[in-house]
Amino acid sequence: MVYLAYIDKTIGSEVAVEQIIGRVLRQPNCRYYGSEELNKAYFHIRVDEDKVFRKIIDELRSRLEEEGSPIKVREEKLIDKIDTPLKLGKNRNVPIITWETKHIEDKLQNIVDSIPDYHNFPEKTSNKAIREWTEYKLGDHEKLEIKRQEELFYTNQVRARVILQRAIIDQNSKVWNIVENWVEKFDALIGWGSEANDELKDYADQLVNTYLNEMFLKVNLDDPYMVKSIKVEKDESKMLFMKNIVD
Repeated sequence: MVYLAYIDKTIGSEVAVEQIIGRVLRQPNCRYYGSEELNKAYFHIRVDEDKVFRKIIDELRSRLEEEGSPIKVREEKLIDKIDTPLKLGKNRNVPIITWETKHIEDKLQNIVDSIPDYHNFPEKTSNKAIREWTEYKLGDHEKLEIKRQEELFYTNQVRARVILQRAIIDQNSKVWNIVENWVEKFDALIGWGSEANDELKDYADQLVNTYLNEMFLKVNLDDPYMVKSIKVEKDESKMLFMKNIVD
């Protein structure tokens, strides 16, 4: 359910505002919870005159009563909520953590450079398959069985770059952005399931394993990220405890 809706009066007439509120209150698959705090929907309505706000609330309350709805409407002015200035705690600085890879970029590139140019090895790029079948001769006094075999060459091929990229990104996408991958040799067409296809996947494993085993995390203390203070309710009687929260 939508628990908070901000409505700017400039969107149209009072009817338009009422319709938006109605859509929120009548959302499908809504259900009641044990805590009343979870059964509330809040609407922040900005209006130019107080009487306009009052008109919207009165019309909404009247409509709900006519429909026999159990929903209750309560209005609060923002000015009524402001009593004393809110005292917040201090801001906190959190160091930024980055991946340091400069010391292994040459090593990763050497692996990429060792990948062969499959333009020069067409015998590795074909994805072969064997089709076998048996023919039976009908109508003869003796059953005649003939076994046949045929070698097939599939034509569904993609560029070597695509195979290498997929194999790397499936494990760690950052590696693909480090190495030089737009060289001409990666334009070679490779058949799925071919010998070259398997070799490219092995090279992808080498690149990812080198990256994960030799990169390290770097803590940047010179330019930290600032976490601003927030209001925290200290009175446990006013707290709402929940389970299975998705952050």
